[in-house]
Amino acid sequence: MARTNFFQIILFLVAGLLLWAAPVAAQSPGALVLGMAKEEGVGAVRITLHLSARTTPQVAISGQRVDLTLSNAALGTNVQGLPEDASLIRVLFINRRGDLVVSHLFRRPPARAEAVYDRGRNQVVLEVFWDEADAARRTAIAPRLGGSLMVQADGATGQRKRHSRYAGDWRRFFADYETPLRFELQPLYSLPALEALAPLEPNAAGEFTATLNAALELGHGGDWRGALEILRQVPNAALKGAAREQFELLTGEALARTGAMQEARRRLKELVEGRAGVVLEARARYLAAYAQAAGGDPHGALFQLSQARMVLAEDDPLAARVGLLEAEIQLGMGRDAQALVLLESLSLEGGTDDLRRLARAAALSGVGRHEEALELFEALQARYGELRHAFAVERLARSHYALQRFAEAAQAYASLAGLSAGEPAQGLAVFAQAQANWRSGDAREARILLDRVLVAFPDSQGGPRATLKLIDLAVIRGEDKSLVWAIMDYGRLAEEAPERGLREEAAFKQALALHLGHDNRRSVTVLEQFIRNYFSGTLRGEAEALLGELLPPVIDELIAAEEYLQALVLVERHREILLDHRIDWDFLKRLAGAFRDMELLGRAARVYLFMLDNNREPGREQGLYLPLVRVLLERGQYESVREYARRYAREYPRGADRAEVLLIEARALKVAGRREEAAALLSAPERPAGVELDRLGGQLNFQLGRYPQAIDCLKRLVAQPAGVFSAEEHLLLAEALYRAARHAEALEHFEALRTQAQTADQAAYRCAQIHLHQGDRVLALKLLRQLVDEGSSDLWRRLGQEKIAVLAL
Repeated sequence: MARTNFFQIILFLVAGLLLWAAPVAAQSPGALVLGMAKEEGVGAVRITLHLSARTTPQVAISGQRVDLTLSNAALGTNVQGLPEDASLIRVLFINRRGDLVVSHLFRRPPARAEAVYDRGRNQVVLEVFWDEADAARRTAIAPRLGGSLMVQADGATGQRKRHSRYAGDWRRFFADYETPLRFELQPLYSLPALEALAPLEPNAAGEFTATLNAALELGHGGDWRGALEILRQVPNAALKGAAREQFELLTGEALARTGAMQEARRRLKELVEGRAGVVLEARARYLAAYAQAAGGDPHGALFQLSQARMVLAEDDPLAARVGLLEAEIQLGMGRDAQALVLLESLSLEGGTDDLRRLARAAALSGVGRHEEALELFEALQARYGELRHAFAVERLARSHYALQRFAEAAQAYASLAGLSAGEPAQGLAVFAQAQANWRSGDAREARILLDRVLVAFPDSQGGPRATLKLIDLAVIRGEDKSLVWAIMDYGRLAEEAPERGLREEAAFKQALALHLGHDNRRSVTVLEQFIRNYFSGTLRGEAEALLGELLPPVIDELIAAEEYLQALVLVERHREILLDHRIDWDFLKRLAGAFRDMELLGRAARVYLFMLDNNREPGREQGLYLPLVRVLLERGQYESVREYARRYAREYPRGADRAEVLLIEARALKVAGRREEAAALLSAPERPAGVELDRLGGQLNFQLGRYPQAIDCLKRLVAQPAGVFSAEEHLLLAEALYRAARHAEALEHFEALRTQAQTADQAAYRCAQIHLHQGDRVLALKLLRQLVDEGSSDLWRRLGQEKIAVLAL
């Protein structure tokens, strides 16, 4: 069955393709696109489409896309789109009602685009122009770079998205940076006194009525342990109705207030979930929520509070207490902002409102409003004395520390260490006290406390932090020997520290210590691994900033050592980081030169273009044009060679490289098959002097039959000292003079050439011809006979014999 379905699907697809293809085949396109080419210029891109016939182009711009529509056209066989590069992402071909749409997606939106049909060459030329204000942007080194390049006044730079305030003084990072402390403390859940329950009516619980009312009186009087002892004497099964409900509720509250959270939670949940229509449901759920929160189930507690809200009236006194407990639970879950909003909406009185104010102070500290938090904390301490709950004390210490009140923070952390005695948080609290002491300037006390952490609490959260801090202190003192140990110790902590934040800090500090120890290559290796491991980490920006500083000198070092492949790997791997930092001009020149030496001409060209477009020191870019046009010539980008050569001639008509740039422009025209233009360029009267210009100009003009121009170039060449020009080039001058009918001058040069073996036969033959032109038949015959008898070239000897035979007629 499956096999049958498979063949049915195949038949359906084939039929569909045939139906789709039939109308296309019926319409024969007027023009076929046979190929594409692309040239990049300054502020523009030119794309040429080679066609088989005439078409009418239309252009439309939409964001980064430029659609070129060719009327009555189609794509030729085996035609490939343009490859992705610095400006172009991709090209798509779309058939649309007999027309061909060539859709170009660029890396940035163009300002305008124009397309024309060149009848002479049977081409459509699409030119795309960038905004002139955007001319100082080029993704020259990083073709796939997202974002733009911005230029500073003193050279080529990128947008400084990766910058560190420690740049230039990285040692300061060891003193400043701290991985945030994370205390795991029991949140402060309050259970203020609730509205008194009414005593039971006489005989409401039979013989136990008096017992229950006695327990109720003890509880409301604050003796919940006494109340619980009495309640345990009452058999549950002996009670019914309202009496049993009150008994369960009173027992649950007594259990919660005496710390028996698990039993309280069970009894209260059974009460609200096992009995329909509980009269005191809201109170029972509130107490159950407290027991669940204190027992480590904050989510269950929030559910109970949400159910309590559903049965509470807005003006019920219990509603505000429900809100307070919910806010405290949110605080314990790290939702400080949500807790703060809720706390500020509550209206409470007396001591219960002070509980709200205490929770609000903790929330303010959590959201970074430390001055307001301290104001509240200090007001509460003035009324009630020193804080005695670890959670609140930690928030107090945090606010002191954030406001750089380090001495007060140290005292608060000392208090926290005392409140956390025997708990896991004690070691971290002692470390925090040491850190605050060091910040306050008491380095001696800080060192004592750090040693205490390592001895008394090595396995606590404070242990690895104390180790890390002691390494930092050695580095801060600037001891070179300490860097050697620091590098190893940071590396060990980067592997073994229990907290991810500490491993991240240690790994970055290892890279930083390597840099301070002048081992930049190893530092780069560590930073690369760091960025891979902590791509979303807190210190990624610092790592990329440091990497951006180190890459140019490290790449320079690799280039100097001729380790070109490794240098290329670093450039390719970190293009975005390189472009986001101030790039030294000389480094870019060396980088481009290294690419050229490796025959990576495309990359070399992109670096030169980046420098050219992003330079802001007038005149400094003058020396870039020559290496740029050389690379472009080697890449076969002849139109770009001409464009930049003309730009150089226009901006630096007397530039030091004017002759060499002109020579490369002429060579590009020659290779491109535009020899007439090259010859005219080399024959221009205002062109600079140059031996190679004369050499190429003489050859091209001679080949084109432009003998006067060839003579001008070759005369200057032959006037150079011996060894600059060859005998063949001298012969070319003599031939040009002969063909220009300047026989007397030609004879002089041919006579000189008769003395050189490689040109003697041809020169002798030409001398004989010139003597014939001048009417000296005797001398001409003498030279011809001498050529036939003594010549070494079969060709010229045969021509001499033929000439003698003609003269004998």
